[in-house]
Amino acid sequence: IGRVPLLTAEHAATLARLIGEDFSAPVSDAICRWFVDACEGSPLFLRSLVIHWIETGEFGGVPPTLEQVMESRIAKLSSDALRTLQTIALLGELASVERAQRVLDSSTLQLLDSLDELARASAFRESTTSKLECHELLGRAAVGSLSRPALTMLHSRIAGVLTADRFDEGGAVSLAVVEHLYRADELAALSEFALSRTLQLVEAGLPTQALAVCEAVACILPEHNEDGAIRRVRLEALYSAGRYSHLLAAMSQNGTDLSVDLGWDTAHPAEVLNFIESARHADSVADYENLCARAVLLAESDAVAEKLRFRAATTAMKVAGHGMTDELPLRAYRAGLIVVERIGDVLTQRPLLDMYFHTAFGCHQKALSAAKSLRANFLPTRNPRDRAYLAVDVGYTLRVMGAGDEAREQFEAAFHLGANAGV
Repeated sequence: IGRVPLLTAEHAATLARLIGEDFSAPVSDAICRWFVDACEGSPLFLRSLVIHWIETGEFGGVPPTLEQVMESRIAKLSSDALRTLQTIALLGELASVERAQRVLDSSTLQLLDSLDELARASAFRESTTSKLECHELLGRAAVGSLSRPALTMLHSRIAGVLTADRFDEGGAVSLAVVEHLYRADELAALSEFALSRTLQLVEAGLPTQALAVCEAVACILPEHNEDGAIRRVRLEALYSAGRYSHLLAAMSQNGTDLSVDLGWDTAHPAEVLNFIESARHADSVADYENLCARAVLLAESDAVAEKLRFRAATTAMKVAGHGMTDELPLRAYRAGLIVVERIGDVLTQRPLLDMYFHTAFGCHQKALSAAKSLRANFLPTRNPRDRAYLAVDVGYTLRVMGAGDEAREQFEAAFHLGANAGV
């Protein structure tokens, strides 16, 4: 009897969908990809997998008939070849010849013999690199044959090998270490690794990867997030990644405020506020919640001069006018009140702050009343430069509240005042 030819990936995908249609069970792209990867090109395997999925609804499940086939195949392997296959399967996408050798601590000749034996048994997918990828069903059966102590030891060995590797390869290595330490039940080592690795990633300019490690560990060890050192490095990662709204929430987590070095922002607050003012007009790209949170962080920072903190508070409330939860504009308003008390210019700055507050929350009458009061009572008393800025502030509220003609007058006045004052 001739050997059944193997299917190409394209043909396997087409056949999987046709089998599904025969049973009125449409096959999605994600499920189809798994069928193609798992069947090893065998039309018989493919049909068994699809039928099993249709009958049980178990995505990724393996029919008992195929389990028996896989067990029969691994039973024919030598102990060295089987251990190599188990290691490759556990390493997953990170599997390579070099890593497998380090995990197993085997000699070059031993590993060569094992790899040749596995190749003859068609246990690998073809590859032109040093990376290794075993067939999924066979790898699963091989790992399933491990005793619990042996499986735990292999996870521990893999974690140790990957910890010593470069940590900036797209984040996969760090996340794999987290998983293997967890499966090895080495929770103390996992907590220690998470702290050291997130610090490394932040210092290396990879805050997004640092956050991915934090989130992965938090899912496994919720109490891990309570550690002060871990929380602090997570704050640094959130700041470096530009996730300002998440940073504000994390800083007040569990009722305990933690500060974070805002670095560039506090050193260049005017530039940051100029950027926020410009970005909030770009509706197609602006992340208003993040922009507002970034301004609030400056408004609350003691490292920023009072006048710029006040500007940050009003800027945050302008951004809040684009619609968001009440928390951020309320924080901005409270920060502004603190600054007003310190500056001592309560007569002018408090009405200005109130005007922005009412504008942010859509309090039409109160906002218009505050704007017109500022225009009548305080604009004439200021120097030309301050009058120009105040006229812009008043014009902003008049425009947002729908008083277009009056707003236009204010902006024209601001332009002439600013030009005369050399602004």
